[in-house]
Amino acid sequence: MRSIVNNVKTFTDARKFVNCLSKIKKSKILMVISGSPVQNIVARIHHLPQIYSIFIFYRRNKAKYEQLAKNWFKIKGVQTDFGMICELMKIAVKNIEKDSVDTSITLNSNAADQNMDFLDQSYMYTLLLKECLIAMKHDERSIEEFVDYCCDSHGNELQEREIEQFHQEYHQHSPIWWYTAPHFLYSMLKHSLQTLDFEAIIKLGFFIRDLHEQLRKLHSEQFKESKEKLLIVYRDQGLSRSNFQKLKSCVGNLFSFNYFLSTSPDRNISILSAKQAAKNQKFVGVLFMITVDLSISSTPFANIRDFHYQSGKEVVLFTTHSVFRIEKIQQMDQASRSWLVTLTMMEHNDGYWCSLIRFMRNEIHGSTESHRLSTLLRKICEFEKAFIWCVIPLKQTSDDFETWNLYHQLGMLKTELGDYTGAISYFQKSIEVYEKKSVINDPHLAESYTNIGLVYANLGEHSTAFSWYEKGLAVRQKISPTNHADLADFYSNIGSVYYNLEEYEKALSFYDKACEIRQNILPRNHPDLATSYSDIGLVLNNVAKYSKALEFQETSLEIRSIVLLPNHLSLADSYNDLGLIYNNMGDYSKALSFLEKGLDIRQRIQPSNHPNLADSYNNLGVVYTKMQDYSKALSFLKKGLEIRQETQHLNQLNLADSYNNIAWVHYKIAKYPEAVKYQKHAVKMGEASLPSDHPRLLFWKQRLKTMQVKSSNGQNLDPDFIGIR
Repeated sequence: MRSIVNNVKTFTDARKFVNCLSKIKKSKILMVISGSPVQNIVARIHHLPQIYSIFIFYRRNKAKYEQLAKNWFKIKGVQTDFGMICELMKIAVKNIEKDSVDTSITLNSNAADQNMDFLDQSYMYTLLLKECLIAMKHDERSIEEFVDYCCDSHGNELQEREIEQFHQEYHQHSPIWWYTAPHFLYSMLKHSLQTLDFEAIIKLGFFIRDLHEQLRKLHSEQFKESKEKLLIVYRDQGLSRSNFQKLKSCVGNLFSFNYFLSTSPDRNISILSAKQAAKNQKFVGVLFMITVDLSISSTPFANIRDFHYQSGKEVVLFTTHSVFRIEKIQQMDQASRSWLVTLTMMEHNDGYWCSLIRFMRNEIHGSTESHRLSTLLRKICEFEKAFIWCVIPLKQTSDDFETWNLYHQLGMLKTELGDYTGAISYFQKSIEVYEKKSVINDPHLAESYTNIGLVYANLGEHSTAFSWYEKGLAVRQKISPTNHADLADFYSNIGSVYYNLEEYEKALSFYDKACEIRQNILPRNHPDLATSYSDIGLVLNNVAKYSKALEFQETSLEIRSIVLLPNHLSLADSYNDLGLIYNNMGDYSKALSFLEKGLDIRQRIQPSNHPNLADSYNNLGVVYTKMQDYSKALSFLKKGLEIRQETQHLNQLNLADSYNNIAWVHYKIAKYPEAVKYQKHAVKMGEASLPSDHPRLLFWKQRLKTMQVKSSNGQNLDPDFIGIR
């Protein structure tokens, strides 16, 4: 039995078994019952989603239990021969693998481009990750690190014996043998690719590379001089009803399996398996018929019968991220819920889809694959993992460009994590690398100048930020054409400084320049274009052009929803920005909905004291204040204040906003001494951060006088003014 499933547990106490089930959330369980009150146990656990199949092993009263199986569909067998139980379990394991399919299916429409195929964003990022891992050099240390990872992260799930067997015997068998063996490696690889567990995928990088390379070599041997023009293979699958309906709506579009795909050249066996899958009422039986044009196909796939764990078994295995077009979907027969889906393998070496991938690939630059991996991890907001992949090679390199790149990456990561002091330190180190070489006009130097300016802008030190931006712009203008993407970044950053200074006309001018360059050189669904649309939307919101602002922000969100992973911080920014617009428009329920979505992503990814979290708490507090839910308003505003007090050295003006907002809530609930206390703090901070004639500071001072008057004579004289970020 241990050769069939990853983990075997035995119980003699039914209560302990049921308690154990409650702790298992993600795994699927195959249950064998023997010598127990079967009916009582089945009745207690049959409804649980983690129970996949139940088998009854009894030497007597077989007919009685076969009758019981008719009433409980998860009972898949009643046997007196334990060998038959094991055979049925093998079938169940195969069905679990197929039922757990996670496919990327693209709809043939989106707001940015109505006529383009576009695969799920997870496809793009996992493809780029795979390319990094395949190009990396892996050695025995990679295997050692994977073994340590298994022991540390999965020690309770995996048998120590299996981990040790893999460690000792990995080089004794081929990657295909390991992939097809009844071993934890297969399920771990597939699960990590389906759930986007980037840590596990990276730890498995050596095996992904080895398996891909073996398929590539076999593909060349088997099909390079083949006289056959077409290859037709089959894949039987159980799809949920919802996923099948989604599939039916996508005829003519692209379809991808983001993992290594096993198929069979035997149509009849595949049909039987598809019909078997359809017997589960929750699923629709699907038979994929895949046609491959051997004259143009370069995607690695091969018949692995000579390397399969079950030697001689006819299986054609495709590498991950193989792409197919859905040609046709038709019911196989009226008597069953089984459908035939005709797929054609695609090369996709041209057109829009490939253009975006190519741009993203170029942006994940670096002198080594470790650098590229770190950049990719930063782009998908895996900041801590990216940091590790920078620190390790920094200790090992003596190359100047590599050193600059690593310091620069570390500065970017520190910026994302809200550690602005650390970010400045790393950017300054990156600048020193080029200053030692007496290099003046270098694009990398310009990039460091720009990013150090970005940090000072986040700190609210706008004059210092301008100084660094101007240094970077001077270098970039000497060496780059006027429509270069880096110039767009400069204009965008300068626009942000003017935006924070509330000089909205100047901000819009620079945002427009950045947007124009990006529109001319980037694909229409590029994330940087979404940033430009968002920037313009922010300005329009602050000059009360709400409808136009909403249009820009919605376009930005549509692009980001297509090309970014669901928990990306840029999506949080979009949700926050839309919340601000709806707040200004007086639609508070929509404002709350978007602001809460943004907060949820930020809480998942950023440290608990990150300034962005303070912004989210503050914005929610402001909306609740306008809804007159003062208890919730104070709760959120004080959370924001706590973070801003902890990081007040970063931006005192934001801290002043928090004091002002809390003062206003206290004023509204007639706690006038508290209101005066907080408003005094706001004025004090404002005097330290703003010119004496700044409208905001003048308003805060007037508000303080109003509160003091109200505290004295009980009259409410103040209009509603609350700071929101």
